[in-house]
Amino acid sequence: MNTKILIIGASGFLGYSLFQKFSKNFDILGTYYSNKTKDLVHLNFLDQNELNSIISEFKPSVILLPAAMPNVEYCEINFDDCWKYNVKGPLNIINLLKKSNIKLVFYSSDYIFDGKNGPYSESDLPNPLNNYGKAKLETENNIKSNLSNYLIIRTTIVYGWERNRKNFIYRLIDTLKDHKILKVPKDQIGTPTYVEDLAEATLQLVQKDQIGIFNVVGSELISRYQFSLIAADIFDLDPTLIIPVYTKDLGQVAARPLNAGLKIDKLLRTINVKMSTPIVGLKKMYNKISELKK
Repeated sequence: MNTKILIIGASGFLGYSLFQKFSKNFDILGTYYSNKTKDLVHLNFLDQNELNSIISEFKPSVILLPAAMPNVEYCEINFDDCWKYNVKGPLNIINLLKKSNIKLVFYSSDYIFDGKNGPYSESDLPNPLNNYGKAKLETENNIKSNLSNYLIIRTTIVYGWERNRKNFIYRLIDTLKDHKILKVPKDQIGTPTYVEDLAEATLQLVQKDQIGIFNVVGSELISRYQFSLIAADIFDLDPTLIIPVYTKDLGQVAARPLNAGLKIDKLLRTINVKMSTPIVGLKKMYNKISELKK
């Protein structure tokens, strides 16, 4: 297959999983920004000249854009940085693609919703509560206003094996292994997403040349607290160290959508993919970590 895929942010959690998945099917180029990574090239997507150079030289048919500033608390306190990496960087890419037919695949979030009536479908009206959600929605709108060949993939609570051990499940594992208490909200409801399912769904959507907005999340609606208990059980950790609390008692700066999560009816009608429940996804994560230790 001659299709060339450029992954901007291939050194990150989702980006690396996409890089692994797409490498088996396509001619691929992945970029990193701050964490120098073997097999990837450096790119600062805030630099229009660097962007222009890499796109004109590689000539991709599809650009995947998992690169982002995903720390919701940091984004709430540091508006300029949030906007720089979640809006201005993507807009640089959008502006370069206006006169081309290169497909842009952008990753958005259920944080574009207020969490009053979740789970949400692709057609529900957004109403973000925090800077991160506002930035994601702004970029969605910039894409829809300027491009016709695009995929906006909305996802949430992505977990799985990660080299940098940054996602929520790793924080849970490390905290409980140290016999420390972890406070987890019992009133935040979502649809946790196994990262390799997300990468596989992206691959199939690209192969089928789909356009528009697709929700790509796990198949079960569950609270963060319940999700944590399942993880503790699978990783053989002490569940009594997980303390259920209300979100308002966590003292977080950024407001969170509570009854959130996303519906995947459209996805399942479009491609043949099985999105894991938390039990299945966490077992896959456990098995992968075990394999890599051998």
